[in-house]
Amino acid sequence: MGFEGTIPSQLGNLSFLVSLDMSNNSFHGYLPTGMSHLRRLSFMALSNNNFAGEIPSWLGALDRLQYLSLSNNSFLGDLPANICNNLSNLKEVDMFSNQLSDEILSDLSNCSRLESLSLSYNQFSGSIPKELGRLKMPEVLHLAVNILEGLEQQQERALGGDSGIRLAFCVALPFCIINDL
Repeated sequence: MGFEGTIPSQLGNLSFLVSLDMSNNSFHGYLPTGMSHLRRLSFMALSNNNFAGEIPSWLGALDRLQYLSLSNNSFLGDLPANICNNLSNLKEVDMFSNQLSDEILSDLSNCSRLESLSLSYNQFSGSIPKELGRLKMPEVLHLAVNILEGLEQQQERALGGDSGIRLAFCVALPFCIINDL
């Protein structure tokens, strides 16, 4: 069964934490602002719960974070604009299967060490930002089942042309396009 309820704001008092895994439970509600005090975190996994609301902008203050998983929740709205301003150590971001919308931020290219980005099964629209081509050869780039426009040839080259990255994305459900790059 696991844990359930909301996360108490006092969790932020555990400022010595370097790893936090609260995945696969029945937590719900919003992520409390008190969690912004977990400045030593390098690993945060909150996937497979029932969290809701927008992804908080204070995540950008967790500058030691290397792994962030918020998948399979009910987060909605845009990605925080500052998510990569201070997160230079971020290597893996999993935010698939939420209700995130608007356009994919070109600011994600500021996460220079990003190796894996998974934003599938959301409601992102528009085109894939060409700025993502500045990422140093991400190993995983999942953008499937969104409402994204196709890649132009110059964007394909910017995203690594023949790097082996496999992109699958939906223009209009259920029609999907798969590109081997």
